[in-house]
Order: sequence, then C-alpha cells, then structure tokens
Amino acid sequence: MDFDSTITEGLYKKFGFVNALIEKKVDHIWGRGFHVYSNNKNAQAIIEQWVTDVGLISIGKEWAREAFVKPSGIIELGG
Repeated sequence: MDFDSTITEGLYKKFGFVNALIEKKVDHIWGRGFHVYSNNKNAQAIIEQWVTDVGLISIGKEWAREAFVKPSGIIELGG
C-alpha cells in the first residue's frame, strides 16, 4: 500500500491546527538560522557568504516543511 501524500497536504492546507503544528516545527528547526564555526576564518567567511547568497535558510525551511507535509516524498536539492 502506497502512502497518499495528498491527504497530509490537504490537512496542512485546510486545518489551521495542522498548519500551525508544522510551522512551529519548521521554526524550531530553522528559526535561529544556520551558523558556521571554523578555526579557519577565511573558510568560515566563504561558507557564511554562500549561505547568504543561496538563501539556505529559506530553502531549508521549504525542505523541512515539505518533509513534514509529504513524509514519503523526495526533497529536491535544486534551487
């Protein structure tokens, strides 16, 4: 039996309570942002700039939301 992700997606879109639960978990995961620590300050600066340039936090929030809404789905690693 295959899992029908349209059920969970429909619950997410239709019921505010389900939406709020998922958004709370997404904020819990990504709310404080993405931090990089390295002994090499040049490497840290390059990675931090990349995180800003690609919008990793926004993409990460979308990934987490999709993972909760479509638990059996494939999360796309493209921008």
